[in-house]
Amino acid sequence: MTVQDDITALRQAARQRNADEAQFLLKRLLPELEFVLALGLAAEQTYRFVDTFEANHPGEVWARRMILQIVNTATAPERTIIEQAFQHFTTPGTANFIKAMYDLFEATQKTNASAARIGYLTSAIVNAMTAELVDLYFAPRPDVWTAYRSQGENFNQIAVNFWTDEAVAERDTALWLRLADEIEKKLAR
Repeated sequence: MTVQDDITALRQAARQRNADEAQFLLKRLLPELEFVLALGLAAEQTYRFVDTFEANHPGEVWARRMILQIVNTATAPERTIIEQAFQHFTTPGTANFIKAMYDLFEATQKTNASAARIGYLTSAIVNAMTAELVDLYFAPRPDVWTAYRSQGENFNQIAVNFWTDEAVAERDTALWLRLADEIEKKLAR
């Protein structure tokens, strides 16, 4: 398969909402980019959640600073910055956002093998997208979010309702299609 075949397949996986296939293809496409461009894609996707994070957690500006440092210098921030991420945040999407931030940090670590760094970038992108979807669905439904977090008897049904929600499905597909477009543009340079 060619890179263009993979981009076409990524778009198809997005439309079918086949998360496993989309992630597999993303992990295969990222090494086709210069590392700094792949890092930029992950940082941009993660950055899209920063305003939501800061609105939910006033005064927590470390995430914005960390992403800006990664984008501006393509280097790892100080470990103390990422350690702040391990504070306990419970708002919808924040756990996925924190995971995306951690993955971005790990992707900048030159001591990690190239394949591992690509894996971290893939995880950062997927977690940043998931953060957006979780916030979209659960932020206006705080009672459902509380029930979901408690993993009670309705946990599985809440998860199904989230994943099959029309607005979530539309946003999920749009996020993956936008990502495919961005990869295609970067490869065309």
